[in-house]
Amino acid sequence: MVSSTTTRPVILAVSMFIGMFGAQACPEGQVCEEEKGQPGLYLVQKQARQVLSEDSSTRLEEATSGPISTHGNPKCSNGYRFIDDANTCATVSTSHGMQYGGQWASYNNAAFPKGCFETSDGRAWLNPTGTRIGEASIRLICKPAPAGLNNYGTTGCASGYVAINGDTECRAVGESNGFPWVQVWPTASLPSGCFIIDDGTFFNPTGNAGDPNTRPLCKAAPTAAPTTKAPTAAPTTQDPTAAPTTVAPTADPTESPTHAVACQPWCEGDSRAWAAKCQFNACLACDNCADTPGQLKPGGQFCDGWCKFSSLPWAKKCTFKQACGDCIGC
Repeated sequence: MVSSTTTRPVILAVSMFIGMFGAQACPEGQVCEEEKGQPGLYLVQKQARQVLSEDSSTRLEEATSGPISTHGNPKCSNGYRFIDDANTCATVSTSHGMQYGGQWASYNNAAFPKGCFETSDGRAWLNPTGTRIGEASIRLICKPAPAGLNNYGTTGCASGYVAINGDTECRAVGESNGFPWVQVWPTASLPSGCFIIDDGTFFNPTGNAGDPNTRPLCKAAPTAAPTTKAPTAAPTTQDPTAAPTTVAPTADPTESPTHAVACQPWCEGDSRAWAAKCQFNACLACDNCADTPGQLKPGGQFCDGWCKFSSLPWAKKCTFKQACGDCIGC
């Protein structure tokens, strides 16, 4: 690793060399071509970008327990959560000395992590789809998590917080904090109560086992009101309270899975293997992708869009009968 103290003179020297020849740096987001007739300038510009990249890595290398994850880690650090919107990605990345490059691709790119991440050249990008995976050359950029989200692998709540009662409250608290509701998941191998996996909200009425991919979601403990002895008032005769009216609970809506409506024309002509192209929603409806895990089985009903991209193994996802039960792969 090149230290920041040694790279600054190199950057200055490179900048002076470019200035002597009156050349302009490559436009942002493009690559200088050696065929432009200035091979020497191309080499200097390439070296300058490499030095800047190494310097950026040096400045961020120590931030492994905060918003910047370690290389290849598919999870945010404890106390942080994924970023899935462009404005937050740009704000957090630039505040840590990176250059925000925008959206990673104009189509789903499952080969790279979903969300905000930094590439080896010191730039930050947002992949709006993809998968919660690790990639050796990439570091996730995260934002602070809500205070009620406990650490990975724990089974209870942090000090000052208490467990959430029931799946209805779990769903409400999760969605209010930006964690979409997934479903009730009764299992002995995961924490009991309300918890988060990959920014999705689950409720487990049984079990009490920690899991490295789960984080309990809790609510703030109620604050006891100060005890003040009120004066004794004269007794008041009141009408009896009518019995409460019981209202039948409203069933959770069942949403139809979202799939591509047609095979896009570019899928057939693209030179990449079908195993890679079938990861794009634009190609999911193509005949060559009929057996891709995450597709709805013929005649099936339940195969939500998150089933395909979740990092959970299919053996677990298939237990969500009303979410992934009819996907190919179950």
